[in-house]
Amino acid sequence: MDSNHNKKIRSADILAEEVVGAFKKKYLVIGRGEINSWKAWLVIGIMVGITIANVSTVDAQETVDASSDFQYTSIDLDTSNNPHIAYYDITNKDLKYAKFNGASWIITTVDSAGIVGLDASLDLDTTNNPHIAYSEDSPNYKLKYAKFNGVSWDIEVVDSIPSSGGDVSLALDTSNNPHISYSGTSGIQYAKFNGVSWDINIVAAVTAPTQATSIALDSSNNPHISYWDQSAGSLIYAKFDGASWDVTTVDSDGPFAHTGLYSAIAIGLDNNPHISYVRDPDGFDYRLKYARFDGASWTTEFIDSSVVPNGLYSSIAIDSTNKPHISYQSTSALRYAVFNGVSWVLNSFDPGGSRNWTSLALDASNNAYISYIPGFTNLKYIYITAIPLPPDTTPPTVSSVVPANGATGVSTGANVIVTFSEAMNAGTVNTGSFQLSDAGGPIDAAVTGFGATFTLDPFVSLTAGTVYSVEVKGSPSCPTCVKDVAGNALVSSFFSSFTTATGVCSGPISLSMSPSPTTVGTSVTPTAAGLSGCSSQVVDFRLTNCSGSLVSSCSVGGAGTGCSGSGFSAPAASATYDACVDLAADADTTKGNSPGESTSALLTISVAPSPPSLPGPGPGPAPCAPGVVCFGNPLGISTFTELVDKVSDFVFLISLPIATLLFVISGVIFMTSAGNTKLISTSKQILIWTTVGLAVIFLSKVLASILLGIL
Repeated sequence: MDSNHNKKIRSADILAEEVVGAFKKKYLVIGRGEINSWKAWLVIGIMVGITIANVSTVDAQETVDASSDFQYTSIDLDTSNNPHIAYYDITNKDLKYAKFNGASWIITTVDSAGIVGLDASLDLDTTNNPHIAYSEDSPNYKLKYAKFNGVSWDIEVVDSIPSSGGDVSLALDTSNNPHISYSGTSGIQYAKFNGVSWDINIVAAVTAPTQATSIALDSSNNPHISYWDQSAGSLIYAKFDGASWDVTTVDSDGPFAHTGLYSAIAIGLDNNPHISYVRDPDGFDYRLKYARFDGASWTTEFIDSSVVPNGLYSSIAIDSTNKPHISYQSTSALRYAVFNGVSWVLNSFDPGGSRNWTSLALDASNNAYISYIPGFTNLKYIYITAIPLPPDTTPPTVSSVVPANGATGVSTGANVIVTFSEAMNAGTVNTGSFQLSDAGGPIDAAVTGFGATFTLDPFVSLTAGTVYSVEVKGSPSCPTCVKDVAGNALVSSFFSSFTTATGVCSGPISLSMSPSPTTVGTSVTPTAAGLSGCSSQVVDFRLTNCSGSLVSSCSVGGAGTGCSGSGFSAPAASATYDACVDLAADADTTKGNSPGESTSALLTISVAPSPPSLPGPGPGPAPCAPGVVCFGNPLGISTFTELVDKVSDFVFLISLPIATLLFVISGVIFMTSAGNTKLISTSKQILIWTTVGLAVIFLSKVLASILLGIL
């Protein structure tokens, strides 16, 4: 980086001024501008000394772009720790992108088609190419996405529905596919690129405006989203578990409070969420808060109450020891908070006014890189060396184990998953320290994982109806026991046990449909039976074959023998339906199991009967129910359209001979008039009105035919 990276800028003086100012209010002698209490001087000296000891060192502080006024910064680091920043040019209404190449900043206009670049959110893929999600406000909000392919930018509209695409946040999964959270016409929405096209889903139906959705992905690429629900005045957290969204209220101060404003989310090494946000119950008391989920419950706390208001435009990142770092705005300076394992260390940089739209990234050494905008003018960037933290002496604990302790009916293909309270040294969590055993001793298995979560995968299927024990070895004096990244060992060994199901899920299954035969549109209930040991397994009922359309499904109960799916509407033709058993892990052929059983059954569907018709003509009276008087149907019709058609045909047919007769009469009168003007006039009138009448009847026939075709 350039010469600015060699500058050492201390922020202690800023915090010292705040401390001194606070104590002057208490100890200032009226009429004298001095502090006269030795206790006050002592306290000030101690606090300033503590403040200086906790302050980070700035190694670079520079202006990246001074060409315009800006908003919405988003920063990420490439594999060489060079920063990349996406931001919005207010003056030119463009999306811009700045990249540091190791010597200087390269600035590019990515999109200038309209008012574009609002809510810019950037992430770099595994090849260091930037991806940016952002809003277009021309004339209505649209969600857009730009990706640099190594040569040029590929730009597309993700959601073109008007008023969709605000409050955008982007994250890339391990396959470099983008995931985007945003506010849309239907509420909080989520767009995911599946490798071919975009899938768009509704996370929560929120009608009132939201502010600053934020998205992060866990180690399984499942999305976690935070946002502010204005109508509830709440910070909301939503998690997708692979099947559905679980939406939770984390913090609330009642309707229309600003609690949850400008939230930012990050996922820890244990896959648990951390959220920074603003708490403001009345619109005048903005303060930074932090929420953390420990796997069981949420904990919230105020981070900074020294300068009010503060906390807007926060950004959060988790370091290599699973501790949170937060950058945020105050009215006087850029603020940066770091949790040292015991308390929060607060820092101020670049004093002189409000520092807005902060974005934070950490490198592997936990050094901080922050982009921000002073007021609305100039894009700035700051690099902060890591704060020396006190040594970590807290031993890890086991937070959870799957299968749970005492679980029964566990699948014989199950893995064991252990989650610790903090990031672990992966080299210490192995087959010697994390074991699964039966009565004969440890089971051969592979142990994998990182951070706080590790999985034990047996090489063969477990035995049905058997008790298994789990042991995670721990002891401070044990050289082979599990340890966290700081070298602290589990205080004592962790034990758990579970029992496998009595049998492996097997068939042959039988399939029935009720009712069968049936008619089109009737609700049909499918039932699978004849299973053995299939408790908690899923049976899918599919159209035509096992890869066809899913029409119903059910979960096998405790007996493990079968289940009935929900009713589905019978299709319009005779068809064969297959029942497919999803054996999940039990179908793993590498463990000696065979794939799931399947069978099929013919569901006979007949054509629905025609609507009742009027009795037709016949030699005798139409059949009637006892006590009912019936009349015949001389026209032989059963519908209104047939009646109209019959009448129009009848009128048209009788009009032809009548018109012919009138034409003849008109001619005879004319030829015998002998110049009599009255007879000539009568002849003309008959001719004219006969022609008009015939035309009207003909047009009526044509119009009736058209209407009957429509009906």
